[in-house]
Amino acid sequence: MKKSKAITATVAIVLAALLILTLFISVISAFATSRDDLDELQDQASELAAKQDLLEKNIQSMRNEQNAVLAQKQLLDERISLTQQEIENLNAQITLLDNRITVKEKEYAACQEEEVRQYELFKNRVRAMEENGAISYYSVIFDAANFSDLLSRLDDIREIMEYDEQVVVGLERAKEATELARIDLVDAKSEQESSKVQQEAKQAALQLQVAEAVELIDKLQDNEEAYRLAYEENEELELQLEKEIQELEAKIAEEEAAAAAAAAAAAAANQNSGGSAGGYGSIESTGTYVWPSAASRYVTSPFGSRLHPILNYWRVHNGIDIGAAYGTNILAADSGVVVTATYSSSYGNYVMIYHGNNRYTLYAHMSSFAVSVDDNVSQGQVIGYIGSTGYSTGPHVHFEIRINGSYVDPLNYFSNYIKFWD
Repeated sequence: MKKSKAITATVAIVLAALLILTLFISVISAFATSRDDLDELQDQASELAAKQDLLEKNIQSMRNEQNAVLAQKQLLDERISLTQQEIENLNAQITLLDNRITVKEKEYAACQEEEVRQYELFKNRVRAMEENGAISYYSVIFDAANFSDLLSRLDDIREIMEYDEQVVVGLERAKEATELARIDLVDAKSEQESSKVQQEAKQAALQLQVAEAVELIDKLQDNEEAYRLAYEENEELELQLEKEIQELEAKIAEEEAAAAAAAAAAAAANQNSGGSAGGYGSIESTGTYVWPSAASRYVTSPFGSRLHPILNYWRVHNGIDIGAAYGTNILAADSGVVVTATYSSSYGNYVMIYHGNNRYTLYAHMSSFAVSVDDNVSQGQVIGYIGSTGYSTGPHVHFEIRINGSYVDPLNYFSNYIKFWD
């Protein structure tokens, strides 16, 4: 009977050891991916920091170049973009560390439970020894009835001694595991707090960088000659951009014509064209437009000719400007395909969407993109965020509508807007 109890106790110890091992394997397995992801994000953060250092040196070297304002602005825009990437990186780190803390809290709780269980086994064993008194192994051996009985008693003694040793070892290991889990949890919380502090610092730096970038163009108005040079340079850049847009429109028109001809030839030969001419033929636009700013209906500059208040000559504004809070959502006015998502010194970060039937919309001066070239977007989808990149003096989106190669007034399609210009 005693031998049976000892064996049962031994099995319980082994199972407990396996339970602890299984716990740690499952925790390590679940955490391995997040740890690898976190290491990758931290490597990316180091790369971004190195780029920031190099960019800052370039910015400092150009601060006194009065004839390179747009080049300076581009560097400031790049710095803003890098800072936004750093913030996104830190946000991702914080999310991963949230998951890590959750795992570590569960691990710590499980280790505490196992430590309590092992301590109860230890207390029970000590209590049994106190109640039964010290065992005389000599009497156990010499009281054996025969040799077979002696061997059985020796097995019992060995199992009891092994069980006592396993109880002590199990308790020690449970205590060690609990302490390691506690340290890991504290480290994870400390690492997350550090990431949050860095994220707050980057947010503050971003606000200062945006203000500096806006001020660079805005303060030019105090120096008419410098302002004229920058303005004329921007005019040239816009002409070049217009040429690039016209070339893109012509290329798309050729692709559509070729696809339509192929579809017509297939239909004439009674072949199944698969229900689509391919390319841009599958665009399902609504033919109507939604307001492109999710946060504002204030139009700060209308479409059409306007007299420049400083340079005193007329200039055509090919779209409308909608003033809005920095970082708020910019929406696709209609469904379509993103054909451009890039940076220009004039328009800053801008996106152009093709809606089919020679209809395009363009959204300029974004702080960052939410889409890429060739993405299919639906009406009202977020495509970017309000910013002041390029030749801009404040956060807004410059919005254009082009039909058959010509600009049209976007306000012809809307009524519920607020006039906010002189």
